Amino acid sequence: MQMRGRVRLFNDIIGTGYLEPEDGSPVLKFSYKDIIKPGYQLLYEGQTVNFTIRNTARGPLAVEIYPDCID
Repeated sequence: MQMRGRVRLFNDIIGTGYLEPEDGSPVLKFSYKDIIKPGYQLLYEGQTVNFTIRNTARGPLAVEIYPDCID
């Protein structure tokens, strides 16, 4: 299921971050490997994104992250 949210934090040095879903569900961790866009896989705090949730042994993760364009 595709969801929408905002980037709460992204550390480009270690390549992980957190997304805050718009529906008020708990904050989700993600990896730069799950960002789908051309070029450098970078997100900015407050940027809106679409993503999917995958349940793993370590808990839910945000995957298939499609960022909105920033002008």
